[in-house]
Amino acid sequence: MLEYADQLCKNFDKIPTDGSGLEKDVIELYQTFTKPRTQPFIVACGRWAEPDRSWANPGKLTKPKTMRVLMINLGEKVASNFNVRLRNPKDKGDNVFAQGTVNVPGKSVAISVLPVTAKWQVWKTWDIEVDGDGCEVLIFPKDIT
Repeated sequence: MLEYADQLCKNFDKIPTDGSGLEKDVIELYQTFTKPRTQPFIVACGRWAEPDRSWANPGKLTKPKTMRVLMINLGEKVASNFNVRLRNPKDKGDNVFAQGTVNVPGKSVAISVLPVTAKWQVWKTWDIEVDGDGCEVLIFPKDIT
């Protein structure tokens, strides 16, 4: 998402103030993030996951090992007890290596802490899975509709 935002910002001065001329996918992204929602609507991205690091030595991971994942709830209601999993890609074992149950207040951002249960085989290209009752989910960047 940051790479995408950087590309947009490079051309910021060239964009008409009324938004005309914007690409269709940019308008759809804007509509996704600004549409009013009553029910929980979670936005997640595997690239927003980081291992928990020591404050004294950021090169060292904390023990027990955990992953911290940024979660956004665009809905008005709290997203309660939904499941978040980080998974190695299919060609690297296809196994879940961190998982947990998370709550995110409505119209809010939270950091979920997922216990690490296995070794991750890739860096930032792991898959993220999010599911929960009554909770709509957008996995960025691949699920944008």
